[in-house]
Amino acid sequence: MPEIRLSVAFAFLVILAAVPAAAESDEQLAMRFYPQRLDQIFIENHDPESPIVRRVTVARVDLDRSGREDYLAAAYTNGTAGAFRLIKGEGAQAAVAAEAADPTMGGKGQPYIEAIDVENDGVPELAIAFWRETWLYKFRNGALVLFGPSRIGTVGETTNLTNATYLDIDGDGVLEILEDAEPDSDTLYAVHKLGPDGRFARTETKLAYSTWFQRGEGEPVLEERAFEATPGDYILRVTNGDQAKLGAVTAGELRVNGRTVVGPPELKKNERTISVPVRLLESNVLTAHLRSEPGTFLWVTFIRK
Repeated sequence: MPEIRLSVAFAFLVILAAVPAAAESDEQLAMRFYPQRLDQIFIENHDPESPIVRRVTVARVDLDRSGREDYLAAAYTNGTAGAFRLIKGEGAQAAVAAEAADPTMGGKGQPYIEAIDVENDGVPELAIAFWRETWLYKFRNGALVLFGPSRIGTVGETTNLTNATYLDIDGDGVLEILEDAEPDSDTLYAVHKLGPDGRFARTETKLAYSTWFQRGEGEPVLEERAFEATPGDYILRVTNGDQAKLGAVTAGELRVNGRTVVGPPELKKNERTISVPVRLLESNVLTAHLRSEPGTFLWVTFIRK
């Protein structure tokens, strides 16, 4: 009997050894590198009984043109202060590759990460957004460096923008950075455009309306968005997919107040930016019917002439 018990126990151990460990999620990986200073800041500013807040948002990115999204961008917050780190590697080989050094980074709300390519060089910049605040970074020479329109604050240089959107509003195929020019304005935006000298020029523009559509799973559906505008002549600017022309819509149509303004002939040209003159009324309806692959998307913006 003891021999049978030993055999059963040995077999059980063999079975346990054969069961692979659960794969570590990106969020779990990022939390292994949670900045301890955020805990200390939390403790210093809360009652001792308050449970420590730890949140993270992650995104996989390709920052070296390797064709692999082998960098993990991680934005952390304790509810009041934030931090941003790049992690490379998996499992025991994972390590922090770089960390943002901007001391102005706040942490209100859930962080958001977006990979964009304002420089149009094939390597994305990283936009880190919290509540009404955005920071832009470029991964260069192994470090995260500030990128974008900057200003000098009380603690040094920062690209601390307000809510930021990235659109090609002039139709040249290069993204501009748009941010709220006034805190309570829905239509007035500051436009930051990167020039050939590597500096950003600032202007202001009024957009009647801007939105995006993404083709979901299942059968194509008709989506309608109602909006108001000052009656007059506008340019409808469509930014189709990303800068690598991935995710571009190749079949479908856009209608403004029942009239088709962008259809299959325009979408099949494989142009990232489409510009169409339109006339808007006081009350308008934008309709999109995307019939390409699920996950394809486009931005639509109405710019006053």
